[in-house]
Amino acid sequence: MEWISVNDRLPSLYDFVLTYSHLPNDISTITIARWEGDKWETLCNEEENNACACGDLFWATDSTEITHWMPLPEKPLS
Repeated sequence: MEWISVNDRLPSLYDFVLTYSHLPNDISTITIARWEGDKWETLCNEEENNACACGDLFWATDSTEITHWMPLPEKPLS
């Protein structure tokens, strides 16, 4: 699978995909997220463990941070 630029196209609404972000402080992240139509929602990561502890598994992400995405791989057959 190849990374798809968000400038080329976006995933279907509410489908979880892998996303790549390149932040201004030269940090790159890969996470699972879904496109909500006007923003991305990403799964909680280690830096956001306070949100996880409170039961909030998602948080809004600035759409400009996510530059690429790709479909999740297929699940195992058995």
